[in-house]
Amino acid sequence: AFTEDDPDGNGQNDTYGLGGDGYDFRSFWPWIQSYDQTHYSRFCVDDNGVVTYGPANEGTKNWVSDVADLYAKGYITPNITQDTDRDEQMANGGFGVTYSWCAWNNPDSAPMMSFYASNPDAKWVPIDMVKGSNGNPQEDPATSAAWAYFAITNTASDPERLYATWDDMCDSDNYIARRFGIEGTDYKYDENGQYVAIVGPDSEENTSKNIGLKLFDNLMNRKDECNISNTPETTALFNKSGENSRYAAAHLVEWKDPASFESWTECSADIEAEKDQYLWGVIAGQESIDDWDNYVATLNSLGLEDVLAEANEDYATLSAQMEEYLAAHGEA
Repeated sequence: AFTEDDPDGNGQNDTYGLGGDGYDFRSFWPWIQSYDQTHYSRFCVDDNGVVTYGPANEGTKNWVSDVADLYAKGYITPNITQDTDRDEQMANGGFGVTYSWCAWNNPDSAPMMSFYASNPDAKWVPIDMVKGSNGNPQEDPATSAAWAYFAITNTASDPERLYATWDDMCDSDNYIARRFGIEGTDYKYDENGQYVAIVGPDSEENTSKNIGLKLFDNLMNRKDECNISNTPETTALFNKSGENSRYAAAHLVEWKDPASFESWTECSADIEAEKDQYLWGVIAGQESIDDWDNYVATLNSLGLEDVLAEANEDYATLSAQMEEYLAAHGEA
């Protein structure tokens, strides 16, 4: 309907069903999650503890084929195969659906403000994840090594003091002050008790005056009630997203020490470059899904077989260590 029924009524064939950040496989997550043991970059593990490389699994062949078919039919924005800005495209109203961040649901988020400024009569609606071939809708789980985490190195002379400092920074009052500023000066609450920025954390005023709002943002990007800019609906979306990603998370590998995964460290650049070139080529119609076996053979020639041998050995060792730890310390 978004592609073929001229939803903006301009008489032109210029709207699309799906848009996303260009050259970012996460834009296709609704199709990726519809098959088991698949991913755009991470290692998968089945219920028997066997580790595989998600982008080389049969499920990836299936989702890439699905997306390539939709792209060829014109249901996906053509420039998604390039490094393009999804936010700008969304404000222009050129597509109907995208897979993105829960925080976009906040009315003060930059993409929403831009979207509604250009489309005042429109409504952007969050929807549940669709069911795919596996009938098990899942959100894309974050890795433990996400971009918002804190670590104390083994060279710290006083780790207890460092932890205490960080713990104080994470206190709810301190977090709100560092991110949103002073109530009445930098923000207020409206008649519904919802946060309203007086000085926007992303504003030019905050930057030019060196006010310091959104300080340490990537260190403590909270999604709980301390993030006062989240509406109740957005908080509910975060909670639902967390709950609806547990199956996927349980079947994706987390390495305790990625640096010790020597064969992957050595081969990953070549393997991922080949993976990106082929999968994006299939989506764009420049490569054929019929060459899948050759693609996997190429990955193996670049060292994937050795990588998987080490991956399975390491995973078995780490799983045994985890079981031993839990037996000694319990779930706490």
